[in-house]
Amino acid sequence: TDIQEIEILFAYLSQLGVDGLLVSPAYSFIGVNPEFFLSREEIKTKFTRLTGNGLHFNFFSTPLYLSFLRGERSYDCTPWANPTRNPHGWRSPCYQIVDTHYPTFREMMTHTDWERYGVGKDPRCAQCMMHCGFEPTVVSEIGKSWKDIWEMMIWNMT
Repeated sequence: TDIQEIEILFAYLSQLGVDGLLVSPAYSFIGVNPEFFLSREEIKTKFTRLTGNGLHFNFFSTPLYLSFLRGERSYDCTPWANPTRNPHGWRSPCYQIVDTHYPTFREMMTHTDWERYGVGKDPRCAQCMMHCGFEPTVVSEIGKSWKDIWEMMIWNMT
């Protein structure tokens, strides 16, 4: 999608009184034509423009995640942090990639080799920057920097 079309959509939604926008980039994965999706570098370029356009959209995505999308910081994926359950069971390892389904949450957590997944580990994860795996990492990393704690406090209060 052209960045101007996204800006027009976000401006229109803001005029309608939408409280905020939760953004996350789509990425290419097996079974879908890769030309429809963005690479990590294209995601960084698009989100740099989208969040630095001076229009000040109200994003529900955390400022640290948006910084990650712009390529200003690096995070590892935490795939188990947003588990998905559907009629087939608990989807492993995440809602974008399915290797198997487990009947119980406990089985999914104990039988999935979590160390196998993530950028640089599984080729299916190579372009991923989805909120489902990286926003939880923001939460787990927040206590490592007073600057990040302060930024998140300000974001939560405004």
